[in-house]
Amino acid sequence: MNTEGFLVLLMPVIGLYAICRGGRWHWDPISSNGVAWIQSRFVHRLLLGMFWVGWTTGLVIGVLMLFGV
Repeated sequence: MNTEGFLVLLMPVIGLYAICRGGRWHWDPISSNGVAWIQSRFVHRLLLGMFWVGWTTGLVIGVLMLFGV
């Protein structure tokens, strides 16, 4: 087994906690409740894009490392 692959996959698994909170899938896991600096639409979209790019990249790289590709 590839230990590094499991460690890289830990990142998307932790991200699933934010994505699947409340028992359903959330396309917007970054909530803006009460945070003043995230009220900007640009900052919110930027953080959301960074989250999804990082989550997807971590998932793909983790699976590839797990299978030894």
